[in-house]
Amino acid sequence: MAVASLTYNFDSLLSTTLMNYRPTLVDNILNACPVIYWLRSKGKTREEDGGERLVIPLSYGKNTTIKTLTSGYSPVDTTPQDNITSCYYTWCQIAGSITISHKELRQNSGKHKIINLLDAKTKDAEMSFIEILNKKAWAVSAATGEPQSIPDGVSIDGSGTIGGINSSTYAWWANQYTASTSDSTWAKIMAGMASTYNKCSKGGDGGGRSFPDAIFCTRRAYEVYETACRDKVRLYDDKVADLGFGGLRFKGATMYWDEYTPVSSSSAYTARTDPDAAEGDDAGTMFFLNSKHTEMVIDKGSNMKIEPFITPENQLAKVAIIHIMYNICFSNRRKQGAYYDINTTASS
Repeated sequence: MAVASLTYNFDSLLSTTLMNYRPTLVDNILNACPVIYWLRSKGKTREEDGGERLVIPLSYGKNTTIKTLTSGYSPVDTTPQDNITSCYYTWCQIAGSITISHKELRQNSGKHKIINLLDAKTKDAEMSFIEILNKKAWAVSAATGEPQSIPDGVSIDGSGTIGGINSSTYAWWANQYTASTSDSTWAKIMAGMASTYNKCSKGGDGGGRSFPDAIFCTRRAYEVYETACRDKVRLYDDKVADLGFGGLRFKGATMYWDEYTPVSSSSAYTARTDPDAAEGDDAGTMFFLNSKHTEMVIDKGSNMKIEPFITPENQLAKVAIIHIMYNICFSNRRKQGAYYDINTTASS
């Protein structure tokens, strides 16, 4: 009876401690991924209560009935308009576990030692979740079942079937893109950045122009811009800078760099599976993103949910599952852009 009671107390202590840590766990994981931090800071992460898939309504055409009336009795065009459609994204699940063996529990007997052990195990899971979510966000040619990635949604040539819509068939669904293969000076690179930014800002959008508010870069591409601005007035987003994500400003956008942002060469992205590998001299990439048309949708019942500790049938251990079900969704690809093949040895 005493053994059963001790087991129950261990389970209760571990589960309660981990559940109490959950809000911190969520913040630590999601705020450590630059692109997810950006979406959260813009209020562009939301919860949805399940469903087979995510349905994002789109307005893609113009109302052709809007015309000048040439006389006081000119008829108003009442032709029915059908400019609304939807794109669809599937849910993606990512899960991991925190496992504590019976031997570890006995070696760390005592309430405080057990909590310290759980803290170390949780920190390890936390760091792994951060790395996986970040890699998934920057995957190139993500496999079926994987979440929507930024490089696939903002492709190097505007192509791709995203949200079930093929931009080769529907040109209005293609993202903007600009090559930088001959931009060998800071001035030319800034001109290329301005061109990409302005392409993404074309057209009215809900009462005014809608423009990119974030530019995600490879490290060396970010450093080229940083060097070019060194002797000039520079504007910073101090909070982003304090987090170590970058923080320089370009027009209305905050610039971030991420070690997993894919490099680009010969008009193709290459995934950064090893963040310590060399990037290459002409391989810089910048993604111009608009938070008004980008969001992270999370299942309400699976937002970094922590299941209670259980004991598997065939192991002397206790296991708790941590999981999230989500996807990153674009609602207007034309407002996103890529500037690629950037010469990272450019100078004045």
